[in-house]
Amino acid sequence: MILNFRYEPLVMFVISIMAATLGIFISHMFFPGQEFLLSIAFVVMVMAPVIIKYIEYEERELNTGTKPQRFLHLLHLGKLYSYINRHHIIKVCSMMFFGVTLTYAFWAMFLPADASKIIFGGQLMLLDKAGFIGFSLSAFDVFKYVALILITSLMFGTGSYFLITLLASTFGVFIAELILYLGNVIAKNAVYSIALQGNLGKIFIYSLLPFFGYLTLAFAGAIFAIGIIKYKFVEREFHQSLTDGMILTVLSIALLTAATLI
Repeated sequence: MILNFRYEPLVMFVISIMAATLGIFISHMFFPGQEFLLSIAFVVMVMAPVIIKYIEYEERELNTGTKPQRFLHLLHLGKLYSYINRHHIIKVCSMMFFGVTLTYAFWAMFLPADASKIIFGGQLMLLDKAGFIGFSLSAFDVFKYVALILITSLMFGTGSYFLITLLASTFGVFIAELILYLGNVIAKNAVYSIALQGNLGKIFIYSLLPFFGYLTLAFAGAIFAIGIIKYKFVEREFHQSLTDGMILTVLSIALLTAATLI
């Protein structure tokens, strides 16, 4: 079965690659100039119902007593492994993140330079500001963003999936720009990458905390969404999801707040 995410997590990776590729080209062909948000929105529109199907399938497997296979064998790290294994949505979202990252990195490298600047202009702008929309935010702005993502995540996790896609697309373009930049340096070319000229150190320093802060927030929103969809309010699993989601939320706020102090 194609939606056997629990046993074949790489299926989500493949679907996210196809969704991201279609989103890039459909938004460019039919909505030129609006690629940044529309390509991300397309991925969310595709992935949200697919993840719902994953939840339904997982529930059927549990009800029939099927023994789940383990994934991420290298994460046998006590409580950390237990936490990740308890929330399969983290695995699913991770596969989605890696798939979108790879897709944007690939097309940002191999599309013609002029087309790439247009299609990935939004991501290049974020990189040029060196902050993944987190640089120079006040503490109050951090709480506003956290509240917005968590509230929209309650609608079938769309806020979380949007944030994951935004981060993955920007990270993918960053990887492409880095490779192109290093290629120019090796070739001793005087033409440097538009987004990375003189900003490599700045991007690493100022984007690291916001990046992981927002990614942690996206995982928290996904856990909340799955808890609401999958469990009843009186069930122990719902309260466990609520607690685990709050832990990630607090961690996210701490990372984003620390980023504002740099």
